[in-house]
Amino acid sequence: MKDAQENSLQSQQEYFTECIQRHPDWVFAGMYTDDGISGLSIRKRDGFNRMVADALDGKIDLILTKSLSRFARNTVDALTTIRSLKAAGVAVYFQKENINTMDSAGEFLITLMSSFAEEESRSISENVTWGVRHRYAQGIYHLPGLLLGYQRNQDGEIQVDEARARVVRFIYLLALAGKSSTDICRILMDCGIPSPGQGHRWEPHTVRSILKNEKYMGDAVLQKEITADFLTKTRKPNEGEAPQYYVENGHPCIVSKSVWQEVQATWTDASRRNCTFSPIANKIICGECGGRYGRKTWHSTTYRDAVWECNSKKAGRTKCKCRHIYAEELDTAIRRSMHHLLKTHQIIIPDCADLLSQAPGEISSNARSVLNDIARGELDIQIDGLMIGILIRKMVVTPKQTLVIHFLDGTTYRHRLGATPRGTRLYNTQRDHSRMLALYAKGCSAKEISQRLGISVNTVRSFLRRHRGT
Repeated sequence: MKDAQENSLQSQQEYFTECIQRHPDWVFAGMYTDDGISGLSIRKRDGFNRMVADALDGKIDLILTKSLSRFARNTVDALTTIRSLKAAGVAVYFQKENINTMDSAGEFLITLMSSFAEEESRSISENVTWGVRHRYAQGIYHLPGLLLGYQRNQDGEIQVDEARARVVRFIYLLALAGKSSTDICRILMDCGIPSPGQGHRWEPHTVRSILKNEKYMGDAVLQKEITADFLTKTRKPNEGEAPQYYVENGHPCIVSKSVWQEVQATWTDASRRNCTFSPIANKIICGECGGRYGRKTWHSTTYRDAVWECNSKKAGRTKCKCRHIYAEELDTAIRRSMHHLLKTHQIIIPDCADLLSQAPGEISSNARSVLNDIARGELDIQIDGLMIGILIRKMVVTPKQTLVIHFLDGTTYRHRLGATPRGTRLYNTQRDHSRMLALYAKGCSAKEISQRLGISVNTVRSFLRRHRGT
């Protein structure tokens, strides 16, 4: 087809060159072509626009063209250009229709013929659209060339580009760990990972588009957009004007369906997608009113306790009976549940380790260390947000004072909430002094120690100053 077009273009060039040479009083001003460019719009036709500019500059007196459809298939473009050229004293001759724009009947015939050409283009566009939709209905489609993590092999088949797929999996991993799109961008740039366009800078909207794209789990929603205007090729979201098609497992996946669906259920919540939030806060739900739990600090002159309680109940919007949870009690419940999960479902360890392998540097080593501790049966471990985000789907506090932890694989763990007395003076116990010193020896900052133990950062700093002074 392309060879035929090239031969046709060459034949036209030879014909008009000979035609001009047969007129000794004509001077050849040049050949202007747009090979393979549609005549529906003049916007992207460089050759056409250069010809018009030269004509308006007085370099051309007469323009010869094969037919009106080759000049412009858009009636408005054709008439606007011809009138502009006519006002400058430049004639246009259409060889096939035998029309000269300087003739008295020229504009009427041009209007008529342009309308026919535009209608022909509309018919061609509708036929092409019908063909595309017919292929969609059969599940036949092509992935965009710039979709991060995919490439085509020598046979034109879609395959995973493992080097770049690791980046996609890392982005999903960070989303599961509770990172916002802005946080994810910062981490990617800090790690020196290039963007899909091979630049240094990542933008939040790029990360969001990757996390919302169902193609990464091997499925495809076809005809998300439609052409609103066949002349301008303007695209718009398909809001029911045309049928959509859903193809399952149409190409290799980069992330599993469970991971993709979990990201949609938690991270892409409209109220959270642009803000930084704790992975624990996002996952603790009141079993009575459905509200989210938030971290609070209860204190007086003699004690300071970190607790989690229903935000709706705290604000007075509901009178649910679900109790608060002490931060230390929650930490214990999570550690025990993770130990139970990975002890009774050993298959999760390699799956989780494989996902963690996508993370660079310290993130991967910290999380892998936790996995190893759990596998050895260690209970006294620090569970970070990454592990919680990956394995725990949600935690529901029931009115019967039970914390039900739901894992990603569908299993659950029930923890009976005890009556921990208020005012336990957590920061005064010898045990927590030892824990603070142990974390400090590992290089943790006062802020990190505070977050891990649920003790105010000022208390931690005060203790560490006293310790360093001894």
